[in-house]
Amino acid sequence: MLTIFGRVALSKSHMLQHSAFKITTYMQSMICLISQYVVFNETSSLLKELLNISLSAKQCQRVSQWYGDQINPIINANQIDFIPQLSPPKKDDICYVMMDGCMLYTRRDG
Repeated sequence: MLTIFGRVALSKSHMLQHSAFKITTYMQSMICLISQYVVFNETSSLLKELLNISLSAKQCQRVSQWYGDQINPIINANQIDFIPQLSPPKKDDICYVMMDGCMLYTRRDG
């Protein structure tokens, strides 16, 4: 099992051995948190640098996408109580868009 402190051996009968990943819940939440801000390759690098834990970018992607798949039914069911609501934009608001680490400025003139 991969933990915040590194790998820990568990018996095959341990309840954590039957989870979706062989990674503790706390470590999964750290992967998801970091992956929201950077690409999966950088998530892997940050985990290595900060915690000395080797986890591939693909493993970070799998964990993040699994949790995203768990949230999609809530969004599709329009469960307002669980979805943060954004205030509507004002006409003169400047809009910034970030995609794959690139910043795009949307101009007022077009």
